[in-house]
Amino acid sequence: MTLRLEDGLARAASRRGDNFRAVVLPAAAILASILWIYWPTLHGGWLWDDGLSIRDNALLRGPWLSRATWAVSGSRPLFQYYPLTQMALWVQWRLWGKSTTGYHSVNLLLHALNSCLVWILLRKLKARHAWLGAIAFAVHPVQVETVAWMSELKNTLSLAPFLASLCFWVDFDEEPASWRYAASFLLFVAAILCKASAVVLPAALALYAWWRHGRLRPADLARIAPFVIVSLFFGRVAAATESAAIVHPPWPPGMAGVPFRLALAARCLSFYCTHVLWPEPLMPIYPLWKIDAASIRPWATWAAFSAATAWLWRRDDGWRRNALFGAAFFIATLSPFLLVPWTYRDKAWVADHLLYIPMVGFAGLLAAAVEEFERRAGTSARRAGLAILAAILAASALRSRVYAADFADPADFWRYALSMNPNAWIAHLNLGAALLSSGHPMNALEHFDQAIRIKPDCAEAYSNSGVALMRLGDDRAALQRLSQAVAINPGIVESRINLGNFLRAHGRPDLALLEYETAAALGDDSTEAHNDYGAALAQYGRLDEAIAEFQKALRIDPDSADARRNLDQALLLKSSGPR
Repeated sequence: MTLRLEDGLARAASRRGDNFRAVVLPAAAILASILWIYWPTLHGGWLWDDGLSIRDNALLRGPWLSRATWAVSGSRPLFQYYPLTQMALWVQWRLWGKSTTGYHSVNLLLHALNSCLVWILLRKLKARHAWLGAIAFAVHPVQVETVAWMSELKNTLSLAPFLASLCFWVDFDEEPASWRYAASFLLFVAAILCKASAVVLPAALALYAWWRHGRLRPADLARIAPFVIVSLFFGRVAAATESAAIVHPPWPPGMAGVPFRLALAARCLSFYCTHVLWPEPLMPIYPLWKIDAASIRPWATWAAFSAATAWLWRRDDGWRRNALFGAAFFIATLSPFLLVPWTYRDKAWVADHLLYIPMVGFAGLLAAAVEEFERRAGTSARRAGLAILAAILAASALRSRVYAADFADPADFWRYALSMNPNAWIAHLNLGAALLSSGHPMNALEHFDQAIRIKPDCAEAYSNSGVALMRLGDDRAALQRLSQAVAINPGIVESRINLGNFLRAHGRPDLALLEYETAAALGDDSTEAHNDYGAALAQYGRLDEAIAEFQKALRIDPDSADARRNLDQALLLKSSGPR
């Protein structure tokens, strides 16, 4: 009896040791790799639209589960619909406030979670080298843009329920149970509510059904149908909010037709396919290539992809089916960004953060390729191949760490962007803004002028250069630039405020109040617009109206010290006035 008990305890200890080696150690390796790569970014500053998405986002100051969070129009000024991401940011704002370390830490941990979920999914798909695919997903340099950029929480947050939905779907397909199907569906909806790019999941489900059963059965189509309906609905919502956000035309003049879009899609697809294999050079903003729909190159690209698909389809070998599954997943999840206009396309045709979901397909392809190589190669070749793969993964992690360091400081980030792409007008605009806020108006003006040279209709550059000229004492040129900014795009709140500030400083109260009033109407959720309008009203003796504006500013941001101080002063003036 004692011997049997000791044997049982020994077997249990052995199983615990096996589980530790098989689960805990690989997961710890993923987390350690990610921590090492992204440690330089943990205290990084506010990049690009981080301020708009988090620091200055009025929705984060509102009540929990506010209607504005869930209303499509309430996504302004973000112009995208992701209420669960907004709720996650709402919680984080109350935890970290304006300290960026917390936001970076959450993004990093979510990336680690997603890497582990990639590992779990590939194991469910019977990939022998699932962990290798997961570690490649974790350390690949194209992931840096998503993980190191706080605003891309929507990417890391949406992929977790996306992958969990796929895992439940695989379990449901193997052992049907209504709760598994419901879990997969609800997680899919959650993923979409984090970021609309999750609408591609039904395509992934259809690919899985084909991969496992060799065809799409009527039962598969019936099961996927509710996912498709939800996907179409939220895809329409995403299209509406994106179109509302497009300030600058996403296509060159006269080049928005189908041939141009197909040619552009071919160029983007070839870029993404080669970029995951050789991610150099890495840029925050890639150059806007010249696209020639009359050239043979894009159509040769489509022909090459079609030929490769036909070759993989022709023979039903296991490895060919795995390769086609992984490649089709990669392309299908990337497809929404290949053909449709979106807000980023006036800056670059491609972006690394769009690869976050497609990289799951790349991870599966890598795992399948290693398994096929192992099956075909001899012992010595397998050892050499393993050493080469380990070296590639280590080099990828090192490159990611070096690149992540460029995301730590906003000014350094934009300098790096310009060193890689000197014609990136948005980089000139943002570096100029960083220099202006740090007290270097002359240097800032040089970058604003470059932005105008590259993009003559950039209203923001005209407005910011006007502020720089004001600080340099060139009032005539400043007024000209500020007026041009409003003429180019009358709907930009900051341009109206800047022009109002100039007019107010130069004794034009009537015109200044008009600009402030317009800014407050345009930026109904802008603390700055209401506060500045109130300050101007108070200066000209309209205290009751000023108090109302300060109160509006504080409703949007109760922590605004400027609005609180201005309100207290206005109330004091009113109480001490003639009775």
